[in-house]
Amino acid sequence: MDVSLIRHLTLIDDVWQGARLASVSLADLGLLLGVALMLFLAFRALAQKRFIEDLPLSTCAGLTVGMCRVRGKARADGEHDLLRAPGSNSPVVYWSERVEEQVAVVDEAPPTRRRRRHRRVRYEWREVSRRASRASFWLEDETGRVEVDPQGAQMHTRVDFQEVIETGGPNTRRRSRARRRGGRTGLRRREVRVIHPGEEVSIIGPARLVEAGDRLRIGPGHWSAPAYVITTLGEAKITRNYGRWALFLLLVAIAILGWWVGSDDLLAMKTAAPGGPTSEPYPGARALLMVWALACVVVLYLKVILDGMVALQNRVERAWSMLEVELARRHRLITTLVELVRGYGAREAELLRELTRRRALAQPGEDPVAGGDALAEAYPDLRVSEHYRRLMEELRATEDRVARARAFYNDSVERHNTRLQRFPDSLVARALGVRPVPDERERRHTNAASVR
Repeated sequence: MDVSLIRHLTLIDDVWQGARLASVSLADLGLLLGVALMLFLAFRALAQKRFIEDLPLSTCAGLTVGMCRVRGKARADGEHDLLRAPGSNSPVVYWSERVEEQVAVVDEAPPTRRRRRHRRVRYEWREVSRRASRASFWLEDETGRVEVDPQGAQMHTRVDFQEVIETGGPNTRRRSRARRRGGRTGLRRREVRVIHPGEEVSIIGPARLVEAGDRLRIGPGHWSAPAYVITTLGEAKITRNYGRWALFLLLVAIAILGWWVGSDDLLAMKTAAPGGPTSEPYPGARALLMVWALACVVVLYLKVILDGMVALQNRVERAWSMLEVELARRHRLITTLVELVRGYGAREAELLRELTRRRALAQPGEDPVAGGDALAEAYPDLRVSEHYRRLMEELRATEDRVARARAFYNDSVERHNTRLQRFPDSLVARALGVRPVPDERERRHTNAASVR
């Protein structure tokens, strides 16, 4: 018989035995479902980490509709818009209070031949209550400010006030009883986290248009955002926490799978034999399930990489479109300004020629503008200078917008190209033929050359 046919039959048998695992043991099915849940949470955290890292930094004046990452100082319009933090009573734009109580847990180990009965007491803090209050505030930087609605955001702030109190007064008898039997010790801990006005705040969230007006606001909208985080700790700490959590879940899931595959008595398949029912383990099925799990890990990781590349490419194209719009707007303004200056110069030259001709025709000692003020009345009320001033102000504002759009595009290109140079993203990009994106100057030169 052909060897390849034998291998295929063996593989089909292993697949069949692996498919029968769920009907054999509910405990094993629950274990596999738990591992699958841990893998899902791990790669979700990894996707969040890469999403925050790939999001370019914007300014308050350079925000656009969609997901953004912006940094500035929290401001309020007045004292009436501020909140009062519990404990310190200081004016804040956000505060959260968490109360925990201390509980003694007694762990007793049965006696063995080498040691007597072992008893150990450990203390835990368990949450009793949590409350928070948040108010809308302004995020301000050197370019401008934007309104922030913190409802629904994940808040990561510093501790402003912390204290440990004893409920019911000093009670050493209660603590000693809890040390012997376990239970509450009578100690409570209160922790207050706040955002003060003027404090540096980093926001990762959706920017949307306000219903009544054309200004932007950062906050929850009608569409679901991948993330909405407000932090005073910096984005680096948030991404590190996501990375550590993803790595921990992944390692635990792989360790559980390895232990499950290597165990001898966790799973055994019942098969019928001529002499009667016997119990035979099927290590091939376990190994196959382990291979499937590792294949799922690889596929999910590749999905995270591909999704990140697609998001980066779309963001680069969006940034280029924004830059082209601002450049076209500047071109129209400059053209209008040049035409206005030319018309203004031609009108001034015509008036000067008319005035020179009138003075040449006037009699000696006669004022050419005297006599009914005819020439003074005919002289137009020139308002070109006012229009010129407005155009110059708009041109300066457009130059600022062009500079912000150019910085946003170059930052998006840098993050895209940096991601393509990292391992294993570089291998995936090379296999799919994804190439680095040129910066703004090189792309304009390439577009001009293609038009020619």
